[in-house]
Amino acid sequence: MLCFVCGVVRWVLVGWFASIVWVLVLTQLLHCVTFALFHMVSIEQIRRLFPERYAGQGQAMYSAFAIGLGGGLGMVIAGYLWEWIGGAWVFTAAACVSASALAIIILSQRR
Repeated sequence: MLCFVCGVVRWVLVGWFASIVWVLVLTQLLHCVTFALFHMVSIEQIRRLFPERYAGQGQAMYSAFAIGLGGGLGMVIAGYLWEWIGGAWVFTAAACVSASALAIIILSQRR
């Protein structure tokens, strides 16, 4: 949950306050937190879901889908949105995606 809270803050700050140097420093620190937490939790989840002998294949699937396919689609969609609604709103949309992920986690924890 911390990862996605930091993600929401990071996307909003970089979208609307990127001209302020200390905000950029803070967003880079938040990037470190979000990247590290997301990656650690993802690898741990793969370890739990895949038997040891298939761990490498599970990590390869994670890289292919989350980083490759997800990153590629995200960049293409962000590029089109950037032309249509502007950069600040694209970062706001990214914040909304992080907030949606946070909501899904919170709702799944209640069950």
